[in-house]
Amino acid sequence: MTTMLALPALRLDGGTQPRDALHLETVQEYAEALADGATFPPVTVFHDGTDHWLADGFHRVRAAETNAYPQIAADVRQAEAEREQAA
Repeated sequence: MTTMLALPALRLDGGTQPRDALHLETVQEYAEALADGATFPPVTVFHDGTDHWLADGFHRVRAAETNAYPQIAADVRQAEAEREQAA
């Protein structure tokens, strides 16, 4: 389900970032593109009943933060449902 989530509601500290570090040039490119009206795919977020954990889209989130956007489009998935499907 795609919805708009407030950027401060996203948890980025769960060890879900697969890269060693963000590529700052990419963040800047995305921020400029967003400011020029580009649209990007929604970020992927897992909701565990309490928190929204960012799983994919770290560069897009940082670009939105760079532009001081209050929210971002997110594909929100239920953490329990994902675990059950994987079993």
